[in-house]
Amino acid sequence: MEILLGIAIGLELFLIFLISKKDYINQMHECNFQELELEQKQEQEFNYQEFEQAQKQEHNYQERKRKNQEQEYKQPEYSIVKHFSAQSIGGTPKTPAVNIDASKGIIEIKGRSIPENSIEFYRNVVDMIEDYTEKTPPQTTVNIKLEYFNTSSSKCILDVFKKIETIHNVNQGVTINWFYDKEDEDMLEAGQDYESLIRVPFQMIEE
Repeated sequence: MEILLGIAIGLELFLIFLISKKDYINQMHECNFQELELEQKQEQEFNYQEFEQAQKQEHNYQERKRKNQEQEYKQPEYSIVKHFSAQSIGGTPKTPAVNIDASKGIIEIKGRSIPENSIEFYRNVVDMIEDYTEKTPPQTTVNIKLEYFNTSSSKCILDVFKKIETIHNVNQGVTINWFYDKEDEDMLEAGQDYESLIRVPFQMIEE
């Protein structure tokens, strides 16, 4: 009888141990879940702060870029010089040099043409040619020596040729010399295209 009682007490203690252990494990799981939930919440908050900071940095960068572009736009990248019958625009890495001299009957455009604002640049050239027409000499030689020009410049160059065509219509004394590198077929074809669009004598000169 005493043996059975001892066994019963042992079983009871064992059951108490199992229940306590189960409660402990559940508490640990609950604790771990709460810690995990807290870590995830902190990570989300941290990621959101990083996102906000990245957005702010991008906004500041774009704002600085916009201000720099506005400043560059306000500051001409070329200079126009007028002296009696001669006018000129100094060449830059993006804009061609332009020399117009009514006393010599010369209009020359030379260099690269990739300006930030092609319309504005070539409007100045057209205005200079307009001044040239007020004292047009009997003969006018137009020398075009372009290394390269972008798409936006191509239409503006045609506008220049159309202005030159008006001079030719008055005195029939205009000749356009289109210079191109012997290995630059694109520049040759561009000259031929312009020749087909205007009624002014064109000469293709290989260099």
